[in-house]
Amino acid sequence: MTKRERMNAFLKGEVVDRPPVSFWRHFYPDETTPEGLGEAMLAFQKEFDWDFMKVNPRASYHAEAFGSTYSFSESGSERVEPAVKTGADWSKLRPVAAREGVLGDHLRSLEIIAEGLAGEVPFIQTVFTPLSIAMNLCSSQEQFLSELRERPNELHDALEVIAETFADFGEACIDVGASGIFLATTYMATTDMLSRDEYHEFGRAYDLEILRNVRDKSELLIIHVCKSNNMLLELMDYPVHMLNWDASDSTNPSISKIRHCTDKCIIGGVDQKTSFSEGNKAKALREAEESFKAAGGKGWALGAGCTIPMDASEDTLRALRDAVENMKS
Repeated sequence: MTKRERMNAFLKGEVVDRPPVSFWRHFYPDETTPEGLGEAMLAFQKEFDWDFMKVNPRASYHAEAFGSTYSFSESGSERVEPAVKTGADWSKLRPVAAREGVLGDHLRSLEIIAEGLAGEVPFIQTVFTPLSIAMNLCSSQEQFLSELRERPNELHDALEVIAETFADFGEACIDVGASGIFLATTYMATTDMLSRDEYHEFGRAYDLEILRNVRDKSELLIIHVCKSNNMLLELMDYPVHMLNWDASDSTNPSISKIRHCTDKCIIGGVDQKTSFSEGNKAKALREAEESFKAAGGKGWALGAGCTIPMDASEDTLRALRDAVENMKS
């Protein structure tokens, strides 16, 4: 099967020759320009031959769009000044045009990727949930939680602005060639941060606004529910094709549990926190095989529970890529 044939059949629940596989990581030194990011993503794809590409954009791009400023280094980004310094700043947020500024830069990266992949490999852009973007506009988690609980009306207005912006941006990503989006909750959809009622009030409607705006045009939509004690079970009904979370974390649902709860496709199984360091190849391969079996050998793609480290063992990545060749439904 070609990659597109494999992914299309997989997402429809049809028989495939083997499970799809994809891993993703940051390229911090290259992420400050559209060309650097696009070329780094293409080089990673060329080296490991993934079945689809999940684009890792500059991690701060969503907050930059609304005025937060950052400094950049080879180890990532550091916030210099937040966009929301006081509660009064929420009302100053305005929708941002998808093709301007930092959003436009990231669309340019996608154009470079689309040209390089030449239609042979599906790729999706990472978009953060409005609630996680709102948190990153503040100086700290503590400030954000205070704003959420003390200024709920102002925050709802701001979340609508953010959702409108990224619903339009998601659509623009598809217009330049992306197959869909990877919607990431970061820290927010976890009971360590919010109650389930709080996420239902401040998260759900705005997540769905983005997803529903791109659903009809997308070949591949993934919800990534991040961190420990996550709310995956509450978000499984989102209109997406695939679910991604850290199933190696004992506080989160297992792959076997989720397989019995939904017929949506699953990607994950390898522990991104420990399995990619040198000397842990056997551990990574064991986790891959166990995850394949836990999913019942179908509706499952090999991946990690989150972004893998920049110094991930290339030997382990090649071994995981080769491992799926021997997995049959």
